[in-house]
Amino acid sequence: ILEKTVGPEHPKLAPILNNLAYLHLLLDDYDIALDMYKRCLLLTEKHYGREHPHVAQVLNNMAGLLITRGMHDLSLQSFERSGAIWENAVGPMHPQVAESLINQTAMQVLLGQHEKAFALAHRAQDIDTHFINTIFGALDEHSQTAFLAKLGWHMEYFFDLALKYHNTSQSR
Repeated sequence: ILEKTVGPEHPKLAPILNNLAYLHLLLDDYDIALDMYKRCLLLTEKHYGREHPHVAQVLNNMAGLLITRGMHDLSLQSFERSGAIWENAVGPMHPQVAESLINQTAMQVLLGQHEKAFALAHRAQDIDTHFINTIFGALDEHSQTAFLAKLGWHMEYFFDLALKYHNTSQSR
């Protein structure tokens, strides 16, 4: 209905396409989901420019679909582009950059690039540590606990990766 009202290239369609793509991903309609993510990406880039955080979010979402499809190289490229956009938009020490680095880490592990993965995870941990040190003094105890709970999966992933890296380098 909205598309008929505003036209097929209106930027208000992008978030709807993004959500519909995710729905199709959940329904295992991967080809439809990918087409919707691609269309969403084109609309978002056209409206906001190629370096906008909204573009980064669409790339991130599309990369998740590409993982499901076994397209790990393309997924890594999407995660890397998304991360570069985030870094340019919010700076190199922002938690969003750390999250992007963790996504790239996962892809590097899937691709067997453990040294690259370890370096990315280490950088993500440095960003998270910097962020904690920067804001912890200003947060109440409840907010600190909530933040640490969210951060926990990053650190667990980092330590799992560190152990794998250590075991791999020991066997060489």
